[in-house]
Amino acid sequence: MTTTIPHDTLKTALSIATKAATNKTLPVLTTIRLQASELSLALTATDLETAIHVTVASNTDKPFSTCAPASVLANLVQTSDSATIQFKPMPGEKLSLVAGGAKSTLNCLPGDEFPLPPIASNEMGCISASQLRTALKKVLIATSNDQSRPALCAVQFARLKDRTYLAAADGFRLAACQLENEIIFPNDKTSLLIPRGSAVKLAAILPESDEPVSIAITPNASALCFSWSGLKFWAQLSDLKFPDWQAIIPGSFKHELYLPARQTTEAVQRAEIFARDSNHTVSFVPGENGMIVTGKSDGSGKSETVLGIPIECQISFNTLFVRQGLEAVGADVVQMQFNGPNTPVLFKGPTDQYQYLLMPMSTPEDQASAARAAQAAEESV
Repeated sequence: MTTTIPHDTLKTALSIATKAATNKTLPVLTTIRLQASELSLALTATDLETAIHVTVASNTDKPFSTCAPASVLANLVQTSDSATIQFKPMPGEKLSLVAGGAKSTLNCLPGDEFPLPPIASNEMGCISASQLRTALKKVLIATSNDQSRPALCAVQFARLKDRTYLAAADGFRLAACQLENEIIFPNDKTSLLIPRGSAVKLAAILPESDEPVSIAITPNASALCFSWSGLKFWAQLSDLKFPDWQAIIPGSFKHELYLPARQTTEAVQRAEIFARDSNHTVSFVPGENGMIVTGKSDGSGKSETVLGIPIECQISFNTLFVRQGLEAVGADVVQMQFNGPNTPVLFKGPTDQYQYLLMPMSTPEDQASAARAAQAAEESV
């Protein structure tokens, strides 16, 4: 009763599945369920918020099911240079792993103790993996880490005014990305919240290809399932209300600048070197020859870059927030729209497909609060 699988195939499958084996509240949640059939091996892991199921080709003499310790199994496969890995169930809920001349015995749990993923039977539509991956990464930068505002610790997946969006906000900024494909939402559920942790894991494992990803939802709208070749990813949804972010974006703007993306990003990066000692604040300042991007420190000095773009008032931002926005827009020229020095500033490309709304830092208290939030965001990556 032996299952044989190519080493590289198993290594890749484990690298994906183990992303969901992070919950240590129950012993079974630290395991990966292995289900061997005649021609395939299925690996499933869950932390109760996320579940990942990967199916790969293998040769099996007799089907079996067991729950192997995830980290032990992954480390054994990682350190092996054998071309193939063999599994053999043993009495007493143990699993033999043979890799070349090395043999290991893993203490396992019964396969029927593993919590089954939810059944997502209601199809919502398809979207290309690359589009979904890119959109998630563009909005994830704006998710909150503040557990006192749980609705903001998520990515909104919604149908709003006949358009499908992914969106996130943290109180300092908002990121929204329109998806091209039409997705059918349940009649009473046009706004679904994917927890930040699940969204991060999904973005990390989606392939960089145009492979279609099928999206389905459970009948009670409690979980989403994303499926593509040999892989299923479940995310439990947050039962919270996301802010009406479309009402936050001003309907019109008095000022519009066209920023050269590369030069502006480099100017912000230089300013950030000095701004680390002053709450990470960068300022866009009017100058004789156009806008000056500046960051300064009482101790180390200052940076000033003239971009030659006319601007009528000074606006200050958190360095991380503005840099991430410029990079996420992903255009050679970034439109910067605003009504005044203390009003929300919208960054976008030539279309409204991606919009990044950022609040200026007007007071030292604003700057300090944003700096703390930015530091928490960087530490959570």
